[in-house]
Amino acid sequence: MTLARVLDMPRPAINEALLAAGFAPEYHALPMDDADLAPAMSAIMTILENHSPMPAIVIDAGWNILGGNVPAQQMMQFFPFKGSLCVVDALLNDEPSKPCFLNWSVIATWTLLRLRAEISRDGPESPLLDLYNRLANDSRITDSDIDSFSDYGAVLTMQVNLGGHELSLFTMLAEFSTVQDLALSERRVELFFAANDETKAYFESNF
Repeated sequence: MTLARVLDMPRPAINEALLAAGFAPEYHALPMDDADLAPAMSAIMTILENHSPMPAIVIDAGWNILGGNVPAQQMMQFFPFKGSLCVVDALLNDEPSKPCFLNWSVIATWTLLRLRAEISRDGPESPLLDLYNRLANDSRITDSDIDSFSDYGAVLTMQVNLGGHELSLFTMLAEFSTVQDLALSERRVELFFAANDETKAYFESNF
């Protein structure tokens, strides 16, 4: 446990290490409707509702969307998930001839770096490893020559086409720092913010 704290290991990895050493797991996963988790679940709902009219989604350790507020649900309908709930699949499924992500190479390269960082922390059994390999082998990534994001402004933005509206967004991740439940500790809220007045006006007028 001391080694796990020093290495800042994620809770699933701590459990695996303890089991491998012959000990019982330290962290357990309660059902999401358990009364003990009610305050934390209420906190998530408060964030989602209060962030409207801007989109906000809840994602798990595999970057799958578990829920979101109404603006997020409407926005995600324009993204090419093709039956998936994973945000990386939306990037992989984007058609170059009619893109939803107008700065695909920038967002995909940044996503690849984020995936690499989380896999490094999670270990070789990370649920993100397959996503990383699929994205890293996409020809649009292998042909990209982006070495630095310093030329893209103070905040990296996502340029998207939503039904003919070209919008600019940036995101912020919120996660629990004190929750000890295994499943809840892996849930994060991704908040979307408008990067310009046009994007702000779009969401304020539609939601």
